[in-house]
Amino acid sequence: MEEQFDDTFLARWLANELSEKELESFKGSEAYKEYSEIIDSLDNAEFPSYDLNYNFEATLKKIEKSKNQNHGTRRLILNWSYGIAAALVLCFGYFLFFDYSNFKTNATEQMAFILPDSSKVNLNAGSKISFKSFNWEKNRTLKLQGEAFFEVKKGASFTVNTKEGQVVVLGTKFTVNSRDSLYSVSCFEGKVEVLIENKTPIILNKGDAVTLQKDTLEASNFNKTSPVWLEDKSSFTKISIFEVVSELERQFGVSIQGKSNLRPAYFSGQFSHNSLEKALKTIFTAMDIPYEFKDKNSIYILPY
Repeated sequence: MEEQFDDTFLARWLANELSEKELESFKGSEAYKEYSEIIDSLDNAEFPSYDLNYNFEATLKKIEKSKNQNHGTRRLILNWSYGIAAALVLCFGYFLFFDYSNFKTNATEQMAFILPDSSKVNLNAGSKISFKSFNWEKNRTLKLQGEAFFEVKKGASFTVNTKEGQVVVLGTKFTVNSRDSLYSVSCFEGKVEVLIENKTPIILNKGDAVTLQKDTLEASNFNKTSPVWLEDKSSFTKISIFEVVSELERQFGVSIQGKSNLRPAYFSGQFSHNSLEKALKTIFTAMDIPYEFKDKNSIYILPY
C-alpha cells in the first residue's frame, strides 16, 4: 500500500523532526527521491524575477484543488508532491537564492555603500553592481558593469566579475572600470590579480594599473591614494577620444552627437565635473575638435 503523508510531513522532514519509523518509511517511498532531487537542485538553481505573493497563492490553490480531486491515493500524493515542491522553490528559494542586492547609478550620479562584510564601495556614474547577500562572507563575489572603487576588508577571496574577466583580491583598495571598449584596473593598496580571457594573469601592486583597449593591454603607474572621480574629476592616460566623450556624457548627463566626425586619437589629461563648458574646452579645444551647442543638454561635433 502506498504511504500517505499529512500536510505537516514535509515541514517536519526539513526540520529533522520525523521519527525513525517515519523517516525509514519515507526513504522507502517513490516520493522521497523526488523531494531529495528538488532540495539538492536548489543549490545551483537560478530563478527569474516573479510576483512572490501571486505565485505562492496560486500554488496553494493548486494544492487545495488536488486534495479535492478523487483520483486515487497515488495521484493525490503526486499532486501534493509537485505543489509542495513549487512552494519550496517560492519560500526557501526566495530567501536563500533570490537574495540579490543591486546598486545602480545614472548619469551625473555617484553612490557609496557598504557590503555585508563592511567592505566599502563607491560607484561612479552610469554603473551597476549586483551580488548575492546570502552567505556573502564565504562567497564574496559580485558583478560590475561600469566603474567602482573598492575598499575590501580582509577575509575570504573577493572577486569582481566583469564581461572582460575577473579581479581577485584578499584585502585591498582598487578600482575596476568595465565599459564598452575600455577595461582598466588600478591598485591603490595591497595586491590584486587581474584575469582577462586569452591573456596571461597580471599581478598589480600598489600604484600599478593596467588598461585594455581594442585588445591592446598597457601597464602604467600612478601615485594617487584614491580615484580622482571621488573628487568630481575624470582623469585619463592615453585613452581613446571616443571613451572620453562617453565619460563627458555620463558625468554631465548630456547628449553628444556627431561622434562619427571624430578622428581616432588618444587623450591624456583630466576635466572637472563642475563645469561642462570648461570640460569641453579642456578636451575639444585642446584637441582642435570643433563643436557647437544645440541646446543646454545637447552638443554636436562638427566635421573637421
